[in-house]
Amino acid sequence: MHRLFLAICLAAALLLGIGCRRERPEQQAKTSQAASTSASAQAAVQPQTEGAGEAPKPVAKAPAPKPENHPAVAGDTFFTAALDGKLGTVQKALAGGTAVDTADAEQRTALMLASFNGHANVVGMLLEAGADVNLRDRVGRTALMFAATGDNIDAVNLLLEAGAHVNLADGHEGWTALMFAAAEGQSEVVSALLKRNANPKLRDTDGDSAADFASQRGHRELAQLLTNVGAAPQPKHSAP
Repeated sequence: MHRLFLAICLAAALLLGIGCRRERPEQQAKTSQAASTSASAQAAVQPQTEGAGEAPKPVAKAPAPKPENHPAVAGDTFFTAALDGKLGTVQKALAGGTAVDTADAEQRTALMLASFNGHANVVGMLLEAGADVNLRDRVGRTALMFAATGDNIDAVNLLLEAGAHVNLADGHEGWTALMFAAAEGQSEVVSALLKRNANPKLRDTDGDSAADFASQRGHRELAQLLTNVGAAPQPKHSAP
């Protein structure tokens, strides 16, 4: 848990320093990797679009978007447009031949970036266009994990309805969408995930559960809920 706390502090400081939008994913958690990741992310997020606002309040290592070297759309990039919820720009890119699952240098898709900021209209359009809901980025995160970090219940529900696997864990720390939501105190998202058979008994590589994440961040009621649910028998046919 100490490592998680360090990751949150480092990532928040980085994103505040470079003036990103509210919803920029944050950096890798381990101290041994934080320096290199921080440096690459600062270089990566230099391109900005109109409407930049306050810095995000992210959870647990979600990497910052890197819009350079991507298909440009009307003076903007496909990925930045998805991140900023510019539905028309994203639609124009797709109509112009950009593949819906085109990924950036960190293997993030437009669906992941739109999901992180909770742009349900863009998420829905991308899903209708055939976006793969369970693709993973470079560190094994899915669109559902990105969406679960914030108050993005509409995007979360769209992803779940499209077949997002609720119990997938990332490839770096073994974190699930439920853990991301619990750490940020997103009770509505937690409830939606639990209804889809998210497993509260799963633990990350440090042995921490979603309840531990909620408790560490001071979300006591949510931690108790997850503890209670975790003590109950799990459904026989939980989602993968």
